[in-house]
Amino acid sequence: MKLKDAKSVYESVKVPENLESRVKKTLLEYGGKTVRKKHMALRWAVCAAASVCVVFIASVNALPVFAHELYDIPVIGSMARIFTLNRFEEADETAYIHVEIPALSDTGNDELERRVNYEIALQIDSVVDAAKERAREYYEAFIATGGKKEEFHPFEIGVDYEVKCNNGKWVSFVITEYETHASFYSEAYYYNIDLETGKELTLANLLGEDYIEIVNKAVREGIAAREAEDPDAVFFHDELGFKTIGADQSFYINENGNPVAVFEKYDIAPGYMGAVEFEIPISPAD
Repeated sequence: MKLKDAKSVYESVKVPENLESRVKKTLLEYGGKTVRKKHMALRWAVCAAASVCVVFIASVNALPVFAHELYDIPVIGSMARIFTLNRFEEADETAYIHVEIPALSDTGNDELERRVNYEIALQIDSVVDAAKERAREYYEAFIATGGKKEEFHPFEIGVDYEVKCNNGKWVSFVITEYETHASFYSEAYYYNIDLETGKELTLANLLGEDYIEIVNKAVREGIAAREAEDPDAVFFHDELGFKTIGADQSFYINENGNPVAVFEKYDIAPGYMGAVEFEIPISPAD
């Protein structure tokens, strides 16, 4: 789900009249404390006013929760903040799950915060649900083919985030979901936000109408430079090689304020290269 899609989804949600007071009470009671319950479902919503961000947390399913903590930890900057709103762990015979849920606050734009935080909640809920289903199906197949419960190694499923840029004008961060079992799998979701307009930033916003040509040139030059400098740096060529970026090209904004195009594992290079990135400097003219 993209940031622009979150507004319509968010606006369709009817918020209970007493939700704000209930959430404030919860924050006062549990902020900074560890809550331990054998059976707990993560079904709650956060709604506050002024500088407190609003987050509607959809269910991350009702597995036994053995650790659940509420955090308010600033990560970067004294203006807009990306902080860990919630951290929880779950475990059963199929999977061990560790999730950190970020939230955006102190932007001065309550509507932006509500929309972004609601999307984050939906995104994390969706990816965790899908990962748990994969773990369950793998477990059932293992048992069905003669495996013993005590011999099954649970999946490790995690969701974490990293702030890439927060310069007062733009906020850029990435949420990563990973799964480890017989192999390692990960998927990243990028959020690039213009704090002045409250809109999702695009490469066209940052680089102008010729952004495709600009990014393609930077990627091609980056590939050539890396292959020339490092014999272990190998990229696909010919039919499998890089041709051009797509309309949905993944990117983040780094601390220099430049977009960084990201290509996931196997996109343009062998798997051992992992995800590869190329910085695209913004010229003064841009």
